[in-house]
Amino acid sequence: MALGIARATLDAFIQIAGSKVPMLGSKPLRDNAVIQSKVAVAEAQWRSSRAFLMQALGDMWDTACRGEDFTLQQRAALRLAGVHAGHQAKEVIETAYHFAGGTAIFENQPFERRLRDVHAVTQQVQAQFVNFEVAGQVLLGLPVTSKLI
Repeated sequence: MALGIARATLDAFIQIAGSKVPMLGSKPLRDNAVIQSKVAVAEAQWRSSRAFLMQALGDMWDTACRGEDFTLQQRAALRLAGVHAGHQAKEVIETAYHFAGGTAIFENQPFERRLRDVHAVTQQVQAQFVNFEVAGQVLLGLPVTSKLI
């Protein structure tokens, strides 16, 4: 869900960047080197997070199709990919929100609602930071101390 919200937010920012001229500026946002770099970083965050999540899901799908049980490592990888995607999505949205400037605060714009939505998503248990701890325990060969996996 967070990745979908992030994709829509980044797309909305890219759309306004072509025409929005900052109050004290003379050129559209898209002509600003910082904006160009931030959009590229946000796109890389989104794409890499989605790829990791799809890889983990694909691995589990293949296992399910073979009628096998999921391994602890697969469950940890899916947990890690999901929580990572949620947090990266939040960063993408926060970047778009920040660089949209004053436009982002108005209810008729998509930014403020999506910022609230992604913060609601990352407050849920599947996006809690403790999930990184659980995945780290599995990666390090330690006993898992949480019931989250």
